[in-house]
Amino acid sequence: MSNVYSGPTTTLHYGPNGNFNGNTYAPGADGFNLADVSSASTLSILPTGVKALVYLGMTGGVTPAFETAVQSFLKQPQVYGFFLADEPIPGEVSAANLKAESDYIHQVDPGVKTFITEYNISTPQNPSYAFTPANTDIDLYGLDPYPVRPEFTGGVDYGVITAAVNAAEAAGIPQADIVPVYQAFGASSGAYSSWSVPTPAQAEQMLATWGSVVPNPAFDVAYSWGTQDGDTALATDPQLAQVFANMFASETGSSSGGGGSGGSGGGSGGSGTSGSISVTDNTTHATTLIKTTGTQTVGSGTFSLTATSASASLGSDSFNITFTNAGSVTLTAGSGTTTVSQNAGAGVFTAGSGSLTVTGASNASDTYKFMSGAGKLTIEDFSTAKGDTLDVARSLHRGFHETSDGNGGTLLVFPQAGTGHTIDLVKVSSLPTSAIHFIS
Repeated sequence: MSNVYSGPTTTLHYGPNGNFNGNTYAPGADGFNLADVSSASTLSILPTGVKALVYLGMTGGVTPAFETAVQSFLKQPQVYGFFLADEPIPGEVSAANLKAESDYIHQVDPGVKTFITEYNISTPQNPSYAFTPANTDIDLYGLDPYPVRPEFTGGVDYGVITAAVNAAEAAGIPQADIVPVYQAFGASSGAYSSWSVPTPAQAEQMLATWGSVVPNPAFDVAYSWGTQDGDTALATDPQLAQVFANMFASETGSSSGGGGSGGSGGGSGGSGTSGSISVTDNTTHATTLIKTTGTQTVGSGTFSLTATSASASLGSDSFNITFTNAGSVTLTAGSGTTTVSQNAGAGVFTAGSGSLTVTGASNASDTYKFMSGAGKLTIEDFSTAKGDTLDVARSLHRGFHETSDGNGGTLLVFPQAGTGHTIDLVKVSSLPTSAIHFIS
């Protein structure tokens, strides 16, 4: 196999089916960090830094059952988005129903993504897609032109990938909204015999082809992690899994262990590595990966990266940001809704007037600042054991009190700041007085 991986670059990797062995998130061993979830109870066992893509598959519009299914996941910081349907067939599923579902989710939980995989209503070489942002309001669209099939001359046709992307863009789906779905399964007989298991070399070429047409997706999909009906998939093919583990690790400069359920996946680098910043602008849905030193503007935010540190100063836009392998992180939030995943060194996070959620903290001590005018700060990984602290404006001290957040955590309430101006310490039952400092 090649040591150079030229596939799409993204910080979120999804491998559906059979994700959990008891309380263990199995795909994490190979660098996958977007879990296939259908029950809210699963959120509590997700490892730090792993997000959830919630599969619904209902397609009947906003029915009471749909509302009930969505409600159990609302405002949960681990939830990246909702997978509305896997290859809904036009004529059997209406665009109006999908639009109603997507609009409902955006209304009740702004900032999370809605996602479907498209059904190709034509041939692999001349594909056609019916669902678009114009008729569904869905954020992201998975394309699954699997190239390794017995029906193709020589058993493989990488051109179907380019054809799929061209057809989607012609239908009105922007490149930024396209999610690559990689073939990672196959069988010699049975229900999945129309697809052959890619060899490692074929998988590398498939990834390279995808990288040439969709270089920076919001996330990517390897279908599939778990087996379904007598097929071979990543969980049972360590050599194929290694290809994906190596690609994911190459995005962060990390080393990778063995593939399959026994692999170690991509680790994190330490201080002194240049790291990267992945930024998704939730207004345009465009994802930008900053991997070299320097300063770059994304939307209303300014992002800087040096050999030992990363920083961001945000404006009015809403962002999903991942810091990886930076020696230290400094972030000042703005008026939008921002989610930050930190796989880096010590961090200083200052809440803005909007909503800031911080997750995936490192083992270094972090400082969280909540000054006058701050909105809502949610901290998923606050730990006094590793020295995390809160700096709060002295002007907010009067009337300050602690209460339950209703989910086993602690909510810090600041009446001087106004209604809704709070700090939510997720899964922290109480806050030692030594961890909060009221400063001028």
